[in-house]
This record gives sequence, C-alpha cells and structure tokens, in this order.
Amino acid sequence: MTRPRTIAGDRFGPLLALCGKELRQFFRDGALVLFLFYGFFVSVPLAATGARMELANAAFAVVDHDKSPASRDLIHAFRPPHFRLVGEADSTGEAAAMLDDGTAVVVLSIPPRFGEDRASGRSPQVQVLVDTSHASLGVLAASAASSIVARHGAIADTPRTSRNRSARGDLVDAQRVRYNPNRDERRFQAIYQILKMATLFAMLLPGAALARERERGTIEQLLVSPLSPSVILLSKILPMTLLVTAASTASLIVMVRGVLGIPVQGQIWHFSIVIAALAVAMAGIGILIATIGRTVGQVGLLAMLVLSPLMLLSGAHTPPESLPIAVRPVMYLSPLYYSIDAAMGVVLRGAGLDVLAPLVAGTTLLAVATSMLALLRFRRGFR
Repeated sequence: MTRPRTIAGDRFGPLLALCGKELRQFFRDGALVLFLFYGFFVSVPLAATGARMELANAAFAVVDHDKSPASRDLIHAFRPPHFRLVGEADSTGEAAAMLDDGTAVVVLSIPPRFGEDRASGRSPQVQVLVDTSHASLGVLAASAASSIVARHGAIADTPRTSRNRSARGDLVDAQRVRYNPNRDERRFQAIYQILKMATLFAMLLPGAALARERERGTIEQLLVSPLSPSVILLSKILPMTLLVTAASTASLIVMVRGVLGIPVQGQIWHFSIVIAALAVAMAGIGILIATIGRTVGQVGLLAMLVLSPLMLLSGAHTPPESLPIAVRPVMYLSPLYYSIDAAMGVVLRGAGLDVLAPLVAGTTLLAVATSMLALLRFRRGFR
C-alpha cells in the first residue's frame, strides 16, 4: 500500500531531492572539498597571524648629539613591538646612508641642548628621517615617530608635522579604547578572512554547479522536466548557502574562538544569519555569472573578476569616507559592505538583532535583487 502524497511533498519534494543531489555532488569532488577546508580552516589563522597592517619591528637608527638623560629617555621610547634599534650613527649623513642601503626605516636625529631646552619648558625640534619607498610602512613609521616625539615634549621635523602649533597641545590626556583595548589586529583580520571566503564560495559554488550542468548537458533535461526555473535555481542556491553558512560558523567556533583564542561577544546564530544573507546575495551574482560563462573555468575567472571590486568597495581596506564621491553610491551595492559591519558588531561588540536588523536588511534586499536578476537571466539564457 503506497502512502498518499501530501501537498507539501508535491511542492517541496523535488526541491529537496535536487538540493540533496547538489550536496552529494559537492562532497564527491575531493579537490573542491579540500579547497573549502583550506579557505575556512587554514587561511583564517594564516591571515590573522601572517601579514600585519600595523607597524611592527621597524628598523630604527639614532644620531644623539646631546648625550643627556632626556635624549636617552627619548631613544628608549622607540622600542618593540613597533621599533627595533639597529644602530647609532655619529652624523646625520651616516644615518642617511643607513636609509639608502635599507638598514634603517627611521632615523632620529637629536640636536645638542635637547635636555636643557626640554627642562626649560621649550619644545626642542627633533629631526625624523623616514624611508617611504614602502608607502604604507613609511606613513605608519612617520606617524608613530611623531607621536613618540610629541609625548616627550618635542616637535618632530617631518613633512607630516604642523609647525604652527606646539606638540604639547596635541597630546591626549586620557584615552579609552573600547571593544578591542589591546588593538589586536588579529580580531579584524580573522573575521574579514571568513567573510572573504564566504563571499568567494557563495558566488563560486552555485555558479560552478550551474556551469557543470551545462557542460554535461543535463541542464536541458531539467528544463524539459515539470520543474520550474525558480525551483532549479533554488536547488543551486539553497544547499550552497547552507554549506557556506555551516563552514563559516564552524570556522568562527573552531579557528577564531578555539585556535586563535579570540572571544566572541555576541551570539553565534546572529553571525550565522549575517553569513546566510551574504551567501544568498552572492549566490545570485554567481548564477548571473554562470549564465554568461560557458564552462566552469570561465565562471571561476569571472568570479575572481567580480570579487576584486567587491572587496575594494566593502570598506575593509579603504574607509568609505576616503573613496571618491562618485564611487560612494556604488559601495552600497556591495553585500560585503553591510556584512562586515554586522559581523564585526556580533563578534567584537556583542550586537543584538536591534543593531543588526538594518544591516541584514540591506544585505537581504541585495539578495532579493540579485536572485530576481539571476532568475530573469536564467529564463532568457536557457529558453
């Protein structure tokens, strides 16, 4: 005796069957599974502990013409982890040669009578020479050196110093750093790497699955079946969204909180909601790419082409305020722009749904828009 089929079974049965097929095909591809494992469980600690965007162990040389306790106190302030002393020169020319041959990044030249001028209440001028052949390192080193010199009551003679006001007036008497008091850059880099991998895989996996159907000729079989185009697309989007969300959440728990020891202030399931909204939005873009590319290789290349501007417009590397005015409206079309604020809010600040709602809503609107465009393009491209 056969069991009667329900309305829900008639409606969702084919969709669940196709979703199961997509998941089985994914786990049969050993290279893709290995790539996913590397993206979420290997690259995350590498990104957090590898390349650093803050000043660390910059080579520092000094020319001390004063030889006073005050000058030695200033030299001692240039200490690890930001600076490391590599030598002391007898003249400014000798120190400049150390900049030319790459031995030092920063040279501090302390003038005579530095200690006397400081004791009498005057602000002595200290010369700071910085090698800016590496632009970002030079800017960070110049800023840190000027700050250290200012704390010792002197004025740093660098292009970044304003001569019209005393360095003493720029000092901060009290400072309170919230959410990341130790300024641990690993926290940001680890979460950003998870979001970057989620963006890549959420776009690549559905697009590659659709392109693989086209290569094998099975997409025509699906189109002549009673299944609607929306069901076919959902069967590509939903399992990959579930896969990316599960991998991102597991990476947060295992790698970020477990291996790196970074505390998660908010709820884990709030983070999963943010990733799911991002994954759906990027899956729509992946389907759009698959309707243009004819093979899996072409889809992969187009995905990399789309990924770069999404990263640049996310606000992670370049603050939105620093972007050209004409580019800022385009930034709001990047799902990653909303997801970064939301994910950082969950992990670092413990933000709740009341704070996350506008950000998740922005990502959801983009998810609906990209999914509708993908469905329209799919119907036209495979008609």
